[in-house]
Amino acid sequence: MNLETFKKALGDEAVMWQRIQEICATNTSEQYESVRVTARQDALDRGIGVVHTFFVELGKAGFTSQNFEPGHGLGHILRDYINALRLLNKMEADPRDIFIGFIAGVLHDVGCFTMDRYQESKKAVRHAEAGALLFLEVAERSLQGKMSEWEALLVAKAIMGHTH
Repeated sequence: MNLETFKKALGDEAVMWQRIQEICATNTSEQYESVRVTARQDALDRGIGVVHTFFVELGKAGFTSQNFEPGHGLGHILRDYINALRLLNKMEADPRDIFIGFIAGVLHDVGCFTMDRYQESKKAVRHAEAGALLFLEVAERSLQGKMSEWEALLVAKAIMGHTH
């Protein structure tokens, strides 16, 4: 996967929209129980590892800070990271929610790397959905061992929720 290949795939909105509908229709409530974290710190440590690997893999695929649009650039991503860490470090919540919420909180705008955020109102696949698809692409290729397929799907669904 590289940036141009991914952007080209996103251009086929009918196919991408079908994929999004399949993801949304997947019942993940039973799989939620299988999220492998035991405590808050474990959830944050694993989440930080996933986010780090995700950005390393994006760099290898040609995604650079030059791909960011001005409103959702590196500073925005860093604020999302810090705010997710601060919020979830203190929140009383199930460690599974912390794990999923941290990753999705940091990555909710990564779809902006692939499209003009301010032109997306004319598209079926918007930046949150594009970000979820990008996350699943990276997870399938590079996050095995760091998270299960079901964990990746739960994170993707949370990322997609940003649009709504």
